[in-house]
Amino acid sequence: MSGAQDDDDDGPIDPDNQGVDFHGERRTNATHGSITDPEAKLYRKSRAAATKLYFSGNAVAENRCGLIVDFSVDDVLTGERAAALRQLTRRKHRRIKTVAGDKGYCTKDFVAKLRERGIRPHIAFIDDGRKIPGLDQRTMRHASYELSQRKRKLIEQAFGWMKDIAGLRKSRFFGRARTELYALMAMSAYNLTRMAKLRPLPT
Repeated sequence: MSGAQDDDDDGPIDPDNQGVDFHGERRTNATHGSITDPEAKLYRKSRAAATKLYFSGNAVAENRCGLIVDFSVDDVLTGERAAALRQLTRRKHRRIKTVAGDKGYCTKDFVAKLRERGIRPHIAFIDDGRKIPGLDQRTMRHASYELSQRKRKLIEQAFGWMKDIAGLRKSRFFGRARTELYALMAMSAYNLTRMAKLRPLPT
C-alpha cells in the first residue's frame, strides 16, 4: 500500500488514534457514550441486530387519512409507550375515542392508562395466554377494532417516507433538538404530499 509505514517500530503510527481491542467487552450506556452526540444512546432493536446509537421517533396519526397529528424525537431509552401517553396528554383538548397500536403496546399498564382517559384500546393482542384487563373480546369483537387494526398501518407509510425520501434513515444532525426540528419539517412535508393525493381531482 502506497505511503504505508512499517510496523517494525515500537510506537503506534498515529499516537492520537491508538487501536483498542473491544473484543469480549460489554458496552452499555453506563460505560460508553458518543463523544460527538452524547444525547444519542446505544440501543439494539432485536437480538439479531447490531447495537447502534439511536434516537426514538414517535408519531400519532389520525386513522381516517393517515395524517400525522403529533410527532416527537425522544431518548430511545424512554420507551414508545411513555412517549405515546405524553403525546395523548398534549392532545387532551381533543375528543379521542380510540387508540390503535401494534403488539408493542399490549401491556396492562398502557391499556389501563388509556381506560383511565376514557379511550378504548384498539391494540393488537398478543395471544399467548396473557390476560389484560380492558382488552378482551368485548373490545375486539367489534368491527371498529378490526378497522383500527387495518388503519394503524398507515403510520408505517409516514415512517417509510421519512427514511427513504426525507433522508432520516440516518440523522445528519447532532442532538435531539436539531434532529426533532428537521423531523417535524419532514413530517409537515409528508402531510402536504398526502393531502395533495387525498384531494379529489376537479371535474
